[in-house]
Amino acid sequence: MKLGSVKGKTAPDVWKALRDEVGDGNPTWNFSAKYLVDKNGQVSIPKGNVVKAIDALMEDGDEL
Repeated sequence: MKLGSVKGKTAPDVWKALRDEVGDGNPTWNFSAKYLVDKNGQVSIPKGNVVKAIDALMEDGDEL
């Protein structure tokens, strides 16, 4: 991990892929973009409490 842009053409491919998968625009400020990826590779943007969204994904999944 290193400091870098998450906007536009200079964004790393992983950010571009996450953003494009959910049809979201560029983040408006630092840490505003949160993406969750489930065990099937589905990308989503959590609505509301992020911890609860993560817990919900964990409950639906199988134990590793």
